Amino acid sequence: MNLLGKETRIKIKTQKISFQNLNYDERHAVKTLKQNKNIIIRAADKGGGIVVLDYLYYKEEVKRQLADEETYMRLSRDPTLTYKADIDSIIQLGITNGWISEDTGKFLTQQHPKMPVLYTIPKIHKSVTHPPGRQIISARSSLCHPLSQYVYFYLQPLVACMATYVKDTTDFMAHINNLTFDPSKCILFTLDVTSLYTNIPHREGLDAIRSKLSNRTITTGPPSEFLLLLMEIILNKNFFRFERTYYLQLSGTAMGSNMAPSYANLYMDMYEQTHILYDAPYAQHIQKYVRYIDDIFILWSGDTTELNIFVEHLNSFPSKIRFTLCYSELEIPFLDTMVYKKGGTLATRLYQKATDKNTLLHASSHQPVPLKKGLPYSQLLRVKRITSDPGKVDVALMTMATRFLERGYSPADVKYALDRVTALDRKALESGRPRAEQNKRFNVISTFSTASTCIQRSVKEN
Repeated sequence: MNLLGKETRIKIKTQKISFQNLNYDERHAVKTLKQNKNIIIRAADKGGGIVVLDYLYYKEEVKRQLADEETYMRLSRDPTLTYKADIDSIIQLGITNGWISEDTGKFLTQQHPKMPVLYTIPKIHKSVTHPPGRQIISARSSLCHPLSQYVYFYLQPLVACMATYVKDTTDFMAHINNLTFDPSKCILFTLDVTSLYTNIPHREGLDAIRSKLSNRTITTGPPSEFLLLLMEIILNKNFFRFERTYYLQLSGTAMGSNMAPSYANLYMDMYEQTHILYDAPYAQHIQKYVRYIDDIFILWSGDTTELNIFVEHLNSFPSKIRFTLCYSELEIPFLDTMVYKKGGTLATRLYQKATDKNTLLHASSHQPVPLKKGLPYSQLLRVKRITSDPGKVDVALMTMATRFLERGYSPADVKYALDRVTALDRKALESGRPRAEQNKRFNVISTFSTASTCIQRSVKEN
């Protein structure tokens, strides 16, 4: 390893000088925008756009959300040291009782925790002029970060076993590919759970996890009660800072926590089994029901009156869980697909919101060349997989190819990727892209920088 380090340092010192891909004016513009305290620049929640917001509006929108006293409580001081002592004692309890190893205890212990910070990303698909913000808590290297990673490892296998669960777009398409129905008697509709992450009551959420853990078939790892104890810590000590003020989240889980998607998924599984799939009025009209966390797709055989009664019933329960309905007799968006009727079956094509921008990685970006070479192929492959009508594939592929040309990619590289994808059989893509079998090897992963090529060369040579 000493020889490897020595050779790498020599290569870095002697490597050719690389030039920035921003000119002087562009660098000056970035610096000026960064120093402007009257604005804040954020990526849009969906669509890939960049949004410049008046900072006063941004600040007031965050404070409006934090004013919800059922969800947030203002703290008088930083609770890190107090919470760390509590967490360390629980970790030591796990080690003493043999539930976790010393090494696991070291992993769970954050010696120098960073303060979680709240920020929001604008939902310009809701409003372009006054976009509400989606809360994100940046909790990397925070006190509860390793606990959340650890709990996620044991929750995710339970999520994959849910009957209504869809992993991604490819999985969703596999669920609907073979459906047949009377097109004149069926409605397509989606339900979106409003602010699911912050609206899960702690007790009900933990009860859902407890029920799932009691039925797990894999018994290796810590006892279920220890995992639940760690989850209680993560939920009850979910603190963060906005500007100079500290807050504690009283309800739900933080978007940004590793365990949050699995926790929300398992809670919704319990909720839909209890309130949606069987006991709701007209539930017999549900011909197909699948869910991606808080987004639900349903094929409905009833009429619109029965559908509205069904949703009104779901929104009448004495809980904070509320659903937003969107329905159509012809087509409806779900994930990144537009689902539409084609005879007595369902077909799909790529869906893009009206606010979507062409933010594909620019060809001049200072990123690894193999990444930029492979990007057109992977995105064209995605288009072909999603476009189920053979008569529309060529147009969809050309549209995506044009987007890459607009971002500076060479026509030869785009054509090469397009030819490769065109030659593939779409049926073989429906189950996802098969991974090539790899030999066991030692992987070295580093943060990409101008020195990455030198490090890669040294590792390969030694």
